[in-house]
Amino acid sequence: MASSGFAEWHHQDGNKLLVYWKKPSEWATLMYNWATDTGHLNAVLTFYEIQEGDITIGTGAYCNYR
Repeated sequence: MASSGFAEWHHQDGNKLLVYWKKPSEWATLMYNWATDTGHLNAVLTFYEIQEGDITIGTGAYCNYR
């Protein structure tokens, strides 16, 4: 998983692995495209606004676990 980019070792001793739902590069692309498409590029938003707010409903950035 780590070699494919879906995880990274969390400690130097190599006994804890942090597993990603999406690769960091995929999240970056998703968020950049969302910001560009919605006019939020260069806007200051909180993590809460992006994850929980109405501005991301229907997108991959919206937290839909409820």
